[in-house]
Amino acid sequence: MKKLFKIGLLSIAFVAASLVSCEKSDSDLNSHSGDADLIAAIEKSSELFEIDVVPTAVDQVLKTEYYESYTERAFEAQNLGYKVMLRVKQGSMAGEQNCVYFDTNGKELDPELAGSKAQIQSRIRERQRQREIMRDCFTFDFPVSYIMADDTEIVIEDDDSWYLIKEWHQANPDIKERGSLVYPGTVIFDDGTELIVYTEDEMQELREECKEAAERIRERRSNNS
Repeated sequence: MKKLFKIGLLSIAFVAASLVSCEKSDSDLNSHSGDADLIAAIEKSSELFEIDVVPTAVDQVLKTEYYESYTERAFEAQNLGYKVMLRVKQGSMAGEQNCVYFDTNGKELDPELAGSKAQIQSRIRERQRQREIMRDCFTFDFPVSYIMADDTEIVIEDDDSWYLIKEWHQANPDIKERGSLVYPGTVIFDDGTELIVYTEDEMQELREECKEAAERIRERRSNNS
């Protein structure tokens, strides 16, 4: 391993369903209608310029809806809207990169909100469910380690310094992948119960169903013992 950063933290991690990957092919961009058409136009614009400050309306959405993430880069497509590249600050998905888009008035664009009223309402409910899924329902029993894409190890020892993961990504802007948690690791639920997590699959299961998944994992292990 190249180097060792010791840092601290714990908190929430998430990716809202309205976020989309920052790496999109032409087929992806042309596969939807509605907001997705505007997103495609923003991506393809010849007048997409990086900006240092986003409009107030965009900033408000980022602060209230995407507080688990920080703005890595922001762009304005003249007369079309804005593209904001985000990374999750902390938690089990720390470093995950996604993009969110806005029109010129600061309204968030959602490529999935197309179709009938019933379909739109169903997708909104699913988006809300996904938002909860991607927020950790537990804390970590520190220390927790991450292995970054260049083999750097980041050791999280307390609840104060997740910003060093941000600093690593800022120092390595061409690397898009987030770091990987080192297993096993222990998570703590709000009722004080603990669970040792041995694999990324188990961690994903916990993200999706939280305590219900924890009980299922415990039962599975008991049956296999």
